[in-house]
Amino acid sequence: MYKTALFDWDGTLIDSRSALIKLYNEMAGKNGYIQIRDDKVSELSRLPIRERLRALEIPYYHLPSLIRKLKRAQRQRADIIEIVPGISAVLKELKDSGIHLHLLSSNSQTIIERILVQYRLPAFESICGDVPLFGKHRAIRRFIKENRMSQNEIVYIGDERRDIEACKKIGVPVIAVTWGYDATALLIEARPNAIAHDPSELLPLLLSSKSQTGR
Repeated sequence: MYKTALFDWDGTLIDSRSALIKLYNEMAGKNGYIQIRDDKVSELSRLPIRERLRALEIPYYHLPSLIRKLKRAQRQRADIIEIVPGISAVLKELKDSGIHLHLLSSNSQTIIERILVQYRLPAFESICGDVPLFGKHRAIRRFIKENRMSQNEIVYIGDERRDIEACKKIGVPVIAVTWGYDATALLIEARPNAIAHDPSELLPLLLSSKSQTGR
């Protein structure tokens, strides 16, 4: 079924939430935003992104500027970002099994490439970074067209409701992972094709479908 796995980055392959919260809190006071307390993280993860912004008193039109500032801070302090435990072994097994690995993310390509080298993660055949926050469906559609694929040959793996919504707009299968940014209930509401609660669960979801079709 799936020849290609197209991965999200933040929250899916790397555990950047703690780092991003730390960086965000450092700039929140200067910009009049509410800081994220440890006891509010779970509550915020259950909210869609626009409601999350309202809860933190971040005007929606501030979002592009905030993202740029966070990316800049990440570039300067990439050392505080860690990979998701167990994901490296999963990527290696998928690659060894003939699954084509690609990466598409809203994060900076510079940061992605630096961390891939830092943690010696298996090489991806392509990396598409700096995708607009709400433009993933267009970026995925462009990826499919440029690689001359059909929607059924590819699956997207991401950790946010907006990932699921982007894939549904263009008819691309999507696997949601629960170890990232959005709460499990929020992901289930968006109705992904499958859900993985641990990186190891990606293997049967991808490899069994591959063997069933003889690819």
